[in-house]
Amino acid sequence: MLNYYLKELVGDSQTKYKVRNLDEVKFYPGKLLQSIVHIYINLKDEPSFVSAIPRDGRSYHPFLFTDTATKLRKLYVSEDVITDLLKVSVLAEKAVTSQEDEELLTDRAPSHFLDPILGTFDGRTSAPSLVKCYSRPIGYC
Repeated sequence: MLNYYLKELVGDSQTKYKVRNLDEVKFYPGKLLQSIVHIYINLKDEPSFVSAIPRDGRSYHPFLFTDTATKLRKLYVSEDVITDLLKVSVLAEKAVTSQEDEELLTDRAPSHFLDPILGTFDGRTSAPSLVKCYSRPIGYC
């Protein structure tokens, strides 16, 4: 979800969030961007967080953090913060390569090593009593 907010504030759709009177609506995109960046920086030492960054297929892009760094330079944020954000980018790229390596290993695994119950699960399922459809990587769709 953080990737989505970062993409919205830094990506092509950032022009949707221009407001005439920022004080009236109390919307400060620069401060919001800095807050999101600080979340990334503070959680960069958590392996589960770093591995979850590239798994967000909807919003993650390898250039997301470099675009954010460019935007932060325009906001005159300190270089220490920008350097830490780029370290998060490097960690996320390492997570991408490790996830790809794991997928290659499991794709070539012999069938007797695979779990028969999870092997029948195609990634999406729905409960008859619920209207929602559940997906393995996202949680619901």
